[in-house]
Amino acid sequence: MRFNIIFLIASFVPLQNLYCDSYTMKDLSVLAQDGEAREFLAHAKNIRPSERLSEWKELTIQMSSQLLTELSKKRPISRPDFLQVEELFSWPVLSAEPSFLGLRDKFGFSYLTECYSAAGAKDHCLKDLNLFWNHTTSEFSRSELAIKLAQIVQVEHPGTDLGDFFQGVLTTSSGKFICSHKLVQNYLEDRLEKITSLFQNWGAIFTKLDQSAQKDCWKKITPSVGLNTFVLKKYLGTLSSSELDSYHLAYLLESPYPGELFNESWNILRTLGKNNHRREEALKALKKLDPLPDNIISNETDAKKGEVIAAEFAQHFPEYFDFYLRRCLSFYRGDESFPDGNPTPNCRSVIKQRSRYLNTSLVNEIQTVLK
Repeated sequence: MRFNIIFLIASFVPLQNLYCDSYTMKDLSVLAQDGEAREFLAHAKNIRPSERLSEWKELTIQMSSQLLTELSKKRPISRPDFLQVEELFSWPVLSAEPSFLGLRDKFGFSYLTECYSAAGAKDHCLKDLNLFWNHTTSEFSRSELAIKLAQIVQVEHPGTDLGDFFQGVLTTSSGKFICSHKLVQNYLEDRLEKITSLFQNWGAIFTKLDQSAQKDCWKKITPSVGLNTFVLKKYLGTLSSSELDSYHLAYLLESPYPGELFNESWNILRTLGKNNHRREEALKALKKLDPLPDNIISNETDAKKGEVIAAEFAQHFPEYFDFYLRRCLSFYRGDESFPDGNPTPNCRSVIKQRSRYLNTSLVNEIQTVLK
């Protein structure tokens, strides 16, 4: 009966958790002196946790670094060796040790480079790359490896979201060193687009921008979409008063949604109706946009909203519609060159749906040219 109980208990205890007394600290010291790194590390955990004192820690770091140096000289680097190093990385004594981390980062990246360069199936390469990245916790290491790994994935796995390599990195002090890279700037532009498209209120927007990257990184990008530029400049505090007005107006003309930004923009439009100078300055800023914003006033699927916006502009800022129609006329009449194409891409639809709010003379001229 006693034998059965002992056997039962032993059967539920993994062998690797049974501390073996055949290797003592003295034995490990001899292995370290002889440079037997593999054997040392294979038995380092034979020492009970309560007995892993300073000598054990120093020798474990020394032997792991030696093993990494030896493995780094082998070509090609084998997958079992890579996985062994990643298993060592899980040891608390090594996971935060600078000398080990530096060697581990170089070794792991070399292995992944060889993995993708080798002939044959490469399904395991992405799995190993993700394992390597997820194990990487050092702030400096993550900023160093983010670009390198993202470049590999971009080439080997086109279309893969690279955000995992930049999230959490660009908010750190080390993140600023990779802000200028094209991959990072593309990621930030996409991130800005997503944040802006889900606009709730300025506080929520600024919080999400803060959580995505530090301001020094956001300063490096130049968004191609007007509303994104508006949001980013407001976040960075670089908007002039005329730019602020013009972007609020552009927002109303493009894709307004009920909420804080819509209310703010609506009030600015009505304020401009009573201030000639502000209206002139806002128009100057709008003239720089190409193409000119016109989505909502040309949109047949949201005709009611477009009708309301058009009526407000006709009452409070008719100068914009006049300028818009003149640009449309210049394009179709060939008065000047437009390298980027029609500056009023939805002009025909705007005339068709909103003619009651437009300058009749200009509308007639355009319709004559279009016949």
